[in-house]
Amino acid sequence: MQRMQQDNTLHKVSSDRRSLHKPHPAQLLFKRQREGMKRSLQQLESRGRDKVLTPQELKDAQGSLAYGCIK
Repeated sequence: MQRMQQDNTLHKVSSDRRSLHKPHPAQLLFKRQREGMKRSLQQLESRGRDKVLTPQELKDAQGSLAYGCIK
């Protein structure tokens, strides 16, 4: 009986460790990049740049802004 309780305790500790797993740094970078792309597009639209730039220029500007914010 004591052995069984000990095994359950070990299992509980190991499952808690999985919840503390840190994401890979690349995953964090991609997450920030996606968020930066979204925010930069909102910023460009709020300033009316989407009306004066072509879709390709808008995408390029969006990428440049997002990269600059992450850097």
